[in-house]
Amino acid sequence: MTKIGHWTLGLGIFKTMDFASLSPYIQDPIFFALIISGIVLLALVGCLLILRSALHAHSRESKAFHKIILLIKVPKEKKGEDQSRNSDDNLTQLREQIGVADALFSA
Repeated sequence: MTKIGHWTLGLGIFKTMDFASLSPYIQDPIFFALIISGIVLLALVGCLLILRSALHAHSRESKAFHKIILLIKVPKEKKGEDQSRNSDDNLTQLREQIGVADALFSA
């Protein structure tokens, strides 16, 4: 290993850190329990996020490919005089409904 200043190549920062100052904290059982519980909590949150994304993708995929074909039947229109009279009546009724709606929303 080559020494450059206070750095030792190969181990980097771990060679220059003084772990003796951390010794009282590491030996404390409460500190150790907090560290372990923090690691477990982070792992649990990570697993839950992975599970959530997998379930979300599965749900979206199943809904995307569930298509239904609908058959809509429309009655035939008869051409003739009845249609021209009905279209005039329908146009008059439509104008009346628009007038009622306009009066209702303008008030």
